[in-house]
Amino acid sequence: MTTFDAPSALGEDQLTALLQSLPRLEELTVRVPSFGTGRWLRLLPTSLRTLYVAGPEVTKPRWPGRYGSGLSVSLQGVAADTISHLATELGSRITLLVTDAQITTIPSQLRGAIIRVEPDTVILPAGVGDSELTELRNSRKTVKRLSVSAADLPRLRGQLPEGLKRLNIRGPEVTEPRWPEWNPLVRGLSVSLQGVAADTISHLADLRRTVTLLEIYDCNDLTTGSLEPLTRLVKSCRQLCVLYLHCTADTGRAVLTALKEADLGRDSDGQPRTICLRVPEEMYCQLKSQASYRVWVYEWED
Repeated sequence: MTTFDAPSALGEDQLTALLQSLPRLEELTVRVPSFGTGRWLRLLPTSLRTLYVAGPEVTKPRWPGRYGSGLSVSLQGVAADTISHLATELGSRITLLVTDAQITTIPSQLRGAIIRVEPDTVILPAGVGDSELTELRNSRKTVKRLSVSAADLPRLRGQLPEGLKRLNIRGPEVTEPRWPEWNPLVRGLSVSLQGVAADTISHLADLRRTVTLLEIYDCNDLTTGSLEPLTRLVKSCRQLCVLYLHCTADTGRAVLTALKEADLGRDSDGQPRTICLRVPEEMYCQLKSQASYRVWVYEWED
């Protein structure tokens, strides 16, 4: 037997016994059990390639499709703790996770998997290869939010989905992607950087996309002495109009000074270009008096 649809009325002991009797199972559909221990997950046979877990109200199942040689999992209409059980019991076996539950933290056991949060979000693991790029291309028309590791950014040149609105670029220690704000009135791409090296900023200009908003978090080596990648970005991305900056006060002052001294050129309408610099409250109190008619300073209400 390669496919089995487990009835929702099964108890934990019955489901456990059933799984032990199906050593060659490849596809399994389970209505989310009333019990929540997740013990049955550790009994899934190594032959399993596709697992679909549905909540009690789901009427139109969405299979994830198979990806790679590991386990592809689809969760629909289930509680968020099911993801924790999956990570704990199945760990690195999972290569693709599709869910309609909003994920705020990536469990460490799932950092090697593609996570697709329905209907429009994809979180790619570090170490993007041809198979991950193929999966991304297959989702080009629906993806509006994408999170990638900083090390993989150069590989994404020319590969970003057509309808992408928000791009999160994360460093190796980041487990909670922070999605940038997006203004539907401003065309272009909103980008957030988390825990990355300053030179990551330089790669944004190579994405062949118009970056209009940039948020920078925890970029520790973006200091008063290493602003070149940021000033370079401002000059090359002529549509960049909003910069959110979470940094030290000294770096904030240096960024403001550099922006005021930079040749900002003109916007697409031929008007003198302006940039809105948003900073945390305590920094805003120090910098607001230093704003100019080309570089505005506002409080970042995070």
